[in-house]
Amino acid sequence: MLEAQHVRVIRQGRNLLNGVSACFEPGKVNVIIGPNGAGKSTLLSCLAGMTTPDEGEVTLGGGDLTRMEPKLRGRRIGLLPQNDEVHWDVGVRDLVALGRFAHQNIASAADNEAAIHAAMVATDCAQFAGRTVLRLSGGERARVLMARVLAGQPEWLLADEPLANLDPRYQMELLAILQRRAHGGIGVIAVLHDLTLAARAADHVILMRDGAVFAAGSPDEVMTAANLNAVFAITCEILRDVAGRMVIVSN
Repeated sequence: MLEAQHVRVIRQGRNLLNGVSACFEPGKVNVIIGPNGAGKSTLLSCLAGMTTPDEGEVTLGGGDLTRMEPKLRGRRIGLLPQNDEVHWDVGVRDLVALGRFAHQNIASAADNEAAIHAAMVATDCAQFAGRTVLRLSGGERARVLMARVLAGQPEWLLADEPLANLDPRYQMELLAILQRRAHGGIGVIAVLHDLTLAARAADHVILMRDGAVFAAGSPDEVMTAANLNAVFAITCEILRDVAGRMVIVSN
């Protein structure tokens, strides 16, 4: 279990997180939603061990995450940050290989190579192995960046707005990758803005407002018209498509 316990983060006198408690289970796609400034990215950063809470703690398997040796934490938790950019024209395979950094001097060369290859196959980017990153489309690059995280074989995959600026095809492909990894047994936590895609992907939803958890549970429990109106200040309808999946339409 990856768990936040009464987490408070204060920056310049402002509570970015105000006593957040939330529990995330492996084997599920956990989605965090909420308006801008709700604290979603700050919570994800705490869960990744990148931000140390001013109060409270984040635990992984019952142990304080901030006290975990950094390379061990890097092997257990993989983070795909928001607006993850590549500013140099590195080879695709070389970029994916960076995901093995936390395994240096631990894994064998054969194990590293197998993990890199498996990550590229899982994200359908093995075909780009001989190319450089800046010569890929935005959607192709997003798959390579996901492969870099998967190459680390983390127990937990955390992604901050992984669908941003992608066309619908690549959005659905990345969602499918997250779902496959979760259903394969790892824990997935993603911050998403598109409410319909969040409802489609999520097994568990955390709805945030003003640095706190407003509601938590299944998409049907959390993503009600009343909750969404209260948090996002919108009037919406909850519809179903022909497959019974939730579609959220704002008026």
